[in-house]
Amino acid sequence: MFPSISEYIQSIELSTETLSRLNYLVPVRKADGQLYFSSGNFAVVFRMNDLQTGKQMALRCFLRDVAGRRERIRAIGRYLTENPSAYLIPFTLYPNELWVDTRFGQEHEFDVVLMPWVDGQTLSQYVADCCRNQQSQKLEQLAHRFDELVRWLLNQPFAHGDLKADNILIRPDGQLVLIDYDGCFVPELAGQKATETGTLPYRHPARTSAHFDRNLDDFSLLALSLELHALSRLPELRTDTDTLLLTLDLVQEPFLAEQWNLFRTLASAPVSARAGLLEYAIHCPPGQITGLMELLPTLKSAPVAVAARLTAPSDTLIPYLQKRQWGFVNQAGEQIGPGEWESVGLFSDGLAPVRKQGRWGFCNLWGTLAIDCQFDEVREFRSGLAVVRQLGKYGFINTEGQSRIPCIYDEVGHFVEGRACVRQNAVYGFIDEQGTLVIPPQFDFAGHFSEGLANVKLGGLHGFIDVTGTLRIPCELPFALGFSEGLAVVEKEGQYGFIDQEGSLVIPYQFDLAGSFVDGLASVKKARRIGFINHQGALVIPCEFDEIMLNAVFPFSEGLALVRKGNLFGYINKQGQLVIPYQFTNADNFSEGLAAVQMGDQWGYINQTGELVIPYAFSHTYRFHKGLALVRRNNRLVYIDQTGFVYSD
Repeated sequence: MFPSISEYIQSIELSTETLSRLNYLVPVRKADGQLYFSSGNFAVVFRMNDLQTGKQMALRCFLRDVAGRRERIRAIGRYLTENPSAYLIPFTLYPNELWVDTRFGQEHEFDVVLMPWVDGQTLSQYVADCCRNQQSQKLEQLAHRFDELVRWLLNQPFAHGDLKADNILIRPDGQLVLIDYDGCFVPELAGQKATETGTLPYRHPARTSAHFDRNLDDFSLLALSLELHALSRLPELRTDTDTLLLTLDLVQEPFLAEQWNLFRTLASAPVSARAGLLEYAIHCPPGQITGLMELLPTLKSAPVAVAARLTAPSDTLIPYLQKRQWGFVNQAGEQIGPGEWESVGLFSDGLAPVRKQGRWGFCNLWGTLAIDCQFDEVREFRSGLAVVRQLGKYGFINTEGQSRIPCIYDEVGHFVEGRACVRQNAVYGFIDEQGTLVIPPQFDFAGHFSEGLANVKLGGLHGFIDVTGTLRIPCELPFALGFSEGLAVVEKEGQYGFIDQEGSLVIPYQFDLAGSFVDGLASVKKARRIGFINHQGALVIPCEFDEIMLNAVFPFSEGLALVRKGNLFGYINKQGQLVIPYQFTNADNFSEGLAAVQMGDQWGYINQTGELVIPYAFSHTYRFHKGLALVRRNNRLVYIDQTGFVYSD
């Protein structure tokens, strides 16, 4: 017999005396003085402090006898140590380590397992919180992260053996971690029988102890993935039961279960596909589930035949990197087109830039080449026109690939307010959308039009012209930025102020640096401190923040502004209140609801409440644009979506 939980507690209270080799471990206590522990059917786990290292550890003590457990645990421990993964926790078995004064008075020393303590919530707790708060986006992100775990597990010679929501932890950084390894299969145990058969409804209803191989988890993974995708569509489906969503009768009485109809009514391709495969798997013998890997958004197996069945393209396609070649997938994760490009861009006006053999063209929404790869450079379409470069000169093409404005310019900008800036023979002018040179090249510099005026430079000084080329504000300014909210930044003798569209100085020269107005506020610098002024020049947020970057100020973006104090970054609102505390080692402005933030040497993304919604996993990040962001992972630039799903193999 094994000790009870209360007997283990009595022993752990005296851990420096009752532990043999591990007597440097002392129990962690709650605020009320009680020991910090959790228990299940087979073991109780105590949270311990390691007095030698200062780290927290988990000490697992067994509640039941299992034949051959010691050798099994050693084999599993060896596998975890030799095959490290962020999904797994290595452990060490200590035989006859803990002395317990038991009620039956025979064996007094018992085996324990020691492993690092992992902070976090169980998958069950996390999902319950998300559903209670109707956080569909967080659930969708979780479903994608879980599918990445599924893909990883299916490629391992290892199986957990009892996967369910209570045996998966979610760390604060979003990383999923498997716990409770008693029933694991590892190659060293091949040929033996299972010591446990899992938990309904997350195990195959016909599973027995004879089923013990690397495919043990297939059924569990499919069931959990189905639950997460369904709850991401409709969080209120969650009920207060021992499962996330599935009912026992779904696997025990599949012909009578009503949940199948529920999954169909969600009108979700990922949910329907998983429900259909689970229904099929229930009626097959336990073992490998053929088609499970193909369900996952790995995009490796998405056949071109799927694209051939499409009668109409989706609104957009997503760039996907596979084996160092780029292709496109639709929202369902199906590969569209051949996937043979050296580089690609995002879709606009139904076309995306693609490069092959060093030349650029455009791909359509069917994934096929619509405009031949013939250009040295291309930019995305805007209002039916795209900038292209051939033989070192720039021009514009339309969406049919026809030349609308010949490639004769040394540089061009996009059309803004009906005008595009062009450079020819080292001077700047403007063309209209028909390609007519409406303002001849004459300026040393020119910016795009904004609020009817464009910043130009002549004879080393700045001024502003209107769309006809008339000089509305003379070129008398040493420096100027374009107009925003009726005002433009100007500089004189190292001090910055603001002028209106008549050229009158309405906010005097008084700042060491200034940025354009955004949402009624402009960032300014005084004495190396950053603050914000309103349109009247009043300092509404005091200059109390450190410079983010030398000779640069950052504006408000989506209602929040990035600020720095010392070596840490945070965010303030328009009232100057710190709404996301100083905690990041680097950070960027918000874009499409998310901001890239750095912790240590890794980047992730937070939402506007400061919650980390895409874990720290990237060495470099860019802002979100059209729902996607470029990130650098494993020294490769790839795209992610707002759930954090990485579109690469």
